[in-house]
Amino acid sequence: MCRTVCKKTFGKLMLVIVFLLVMFVFCGSMKQIILDFSDMKCDMPCGDPKPRVLLIRELVGLGNKSQTTPYMAIFHRCEESGCCKTQNVCFPLEIQTITIKYYDHTNRDDTVKFKNVTNHTNCSCQIPKR
Repeated sequence: MCRTVCKKTFGKLMLVIVFLLVMFVFCGSMKQIILDFSDMKCDMPCGDPKPRVLLIRELVGLGNKSQTTPYMAIFHRCEESGCCKTQNVCFPLEIQTITIKYYDHTNRDDTVKFKNVTNHTNCSCQIPKR
């Protein structure tokens, strides 16, 4: 009887050991993949702003329930456009003021409205503002 119980216990123990080894190898690989990804981001230096799709209602300061036409537009932004090797952040060095034309349908007002917004044209690593 002991041989049968010992064989079953030994088999389960071996299965657990193999499982733990596989998990160790997999987790080690995942850690390397995560490290490789973070290194890859630093290969994209801060400098050129990247295009972002932004909601018009957020750009002009309207609430979440507001409806505008157009609904969104593409603007260039420095945030998360590249990395800085120090504690600095990628921040706009040069901006361009653009006047956008939109309709605010929140109060069934279909008059044309205009708002000046900024478009980032050049970025640099700068000390974060507190």
